[in-house]
Amino acid sequence: MGAIKRALYEFKATLRSKDVLFWVIGWPIIWMLMTAYIFIPSGTKPLSLSITIIDMDKGINIEEFNKIANYVNTSYANYTFKPINFTKELIKVIEDYCKSKDINLKLEVIRDVCNNSSTCINYGKKIIGERDIDVVIVVPRNASLCYTIWALVRLIILLKAGQPTEEYIFMGSVIQPLVNMSIATSLKRIDLVVNFIPEEVQEHVNISVIKYSLYGLVFPLTLELESVKPKTIADRPGMLGWMTIGALGYVAVLASMTSAIGIFAVSYTHLTLPTN
Repeated sequence: MGAIKRALYEFKATLRSKDVLFWVIGWPIIWMLMTAYIFIPSGTKPLSLSITIIDMDKGINIEEFNKIANYVNTSYANYTFKPINFTKELIKVIEDYCKSKDINLKLEVIRDVCNNSSTCINYGKKIIGERDIDVVIVVPRNASLCYTIWALVRLIILLKAGQPTEEYIFMGSVIQPLVNMSIATSLKRIDLVVNFIPEEVQEHVNISVIKYSLYGLVFPLTLELESVKPKTIADRPGMLGWMTIGALGYVAVLASMTSAIGIFAVSYTHLTLPTN
């Protein structure tokens, strides 16, 4: 019973002592507030992204396009191919995506700096280091022509190496608009292909089945991703609150060690010292 009375006495003494209350409760709160404002971001800042496009594409040569288009249009009687500038489409897609995601985009297009892909890749690596550019996209030759006649366009994407988190952000900020562009273009082309089927054939086949089969052929796997943050840590108040509670508990344990040692010492003395 002596130890319990001693503990109650120490607890009441602590509550009566203003200086002890300050160091046990007040100071941890002040310390955590100062630390939080230094190490915890004040808010979510808009992401800044710098992209340089090295454009090797010279656009579409009308004479060359007419030769190919005349051949291709004979196979697609219900559709006429029209020249499309791939780089302009690419820039629009990237700008629209960054605007929708509130990303501060710094976009630069460089032309006529190299003659082949390997030279452009080396040049892209060079300017990433020298100009601190986040992403470099190399647009190949004849990209506009290939995009117009539904041929494959091969893009080369260079990312600035750094923290893994930054690389993932840069990658997502570029890959996602390109994926959106690819999907939208593919869906449009599939619908056009279905329209190419003659009416006499459409009477004997299920167009919906053919269309969905083409969707599966182009997109064998689709993913839907969504980032979910716990409410307690999603914002600054939540982070600060949990850190403050943890600091209070930690400091309280340290502060109570002195009283606890005193209680055991007094109890041990009463038990061991001889009484007259």
